[in-house]
Amino acid sequence: MSTTHSINFVDRVSGAHTQTVESLWSHAKQGNKARRGTHRSKVDSYLCEFVWRRRLSRDEHPFTRILCAIAELYPPQINHPRLVHPKEQKPVIVIPYYTGIGEHIKRLGITLNFRVFFKSSASLRNILRHDKISVPYDQRPGVVYRITCGCAASYIGETGNTLLDRFKEHQSGVTRYKNALERLNGTTQQRRRGRPQTKDPQKIMEDTIKGSAVVEHSSQCSHDLQANIICRESLFHVRKIKEALFIRHNPCPINRDRGVEVSEVWTDLINQTGCCTIAT
Repeated sequence: MSTTHSINFVDRVSGAHTQTVESLWSHAKQGNKARRGTHRSKVDSYLCEFVWRRRLSRDEHPFTRILCAIAELYPPQINHPRLVHPKEQKPVIVIPYYTGIGEHIKRLGITLNFRVFFKSSASLRNILRHDKISVPYDQRPGVVYRITCGCAASYIGETGNTLLDRFKEHQSGVTRYKNALERLNGTTQQRRRGRPQTKDPQKIMEDTIKGSAVVEHSSQCSHDLQANIICRESLFHVRKIKEALFIRHNPCPINRDRGVEVSEVWTDLINQTGCCTIAT
């Protein structure tokens, strides 16, 4: 084959890539020797492309006969299914790392066919340091609570604060109501600490009763109040749902309403499991 001056790997007459022919011929000899058919498709595609470009039959050009001769050196390509061997499950051990011993056990695992992983042991710093302060259970914010009166009446509510803070708010309302009642009856005996009341006592009593059902109950009952936590919940919407479920499944005469609306599909499940029943 003669080559062009500008593109020295393209034959001037046939337009064939001479380097491709040489590569195919060398691969053909190697493939015939090793009886492999890995390059047969490359020969076929090159032959089809050449015939299509030249619009020739395979016998009209000597270059096609060269490609056919190369193709005859290839055996038919056979696609053998790839066998996937399942991975062997080796025993695994996890141990603390100790210098010298760890390397010896690692080499022993290769010999006896098991895998070794090392974990770090607790350091003296981790054992002795306790920077995180553990907050007591009754001082954590976000609770559903119950206030029980000495007359056995109870109130269930929720708060995003701690139980102590919320109970102080209820007690503050009760104290404010009683102070206003004493002023109204003229039975105030001594000056108390703090700013004295200046508003109309009747108005104060109405506002405190309107703002708290616990104050309303305490205005009619003189027994002491006690508070305890039913459950903890930091999410506001979930806490409101829990409050409503506990109100619906426990006697709460002090509560004015039943909380947020909750689907009745939970009623049968709660009745069967008793998960919202508070032991008395």
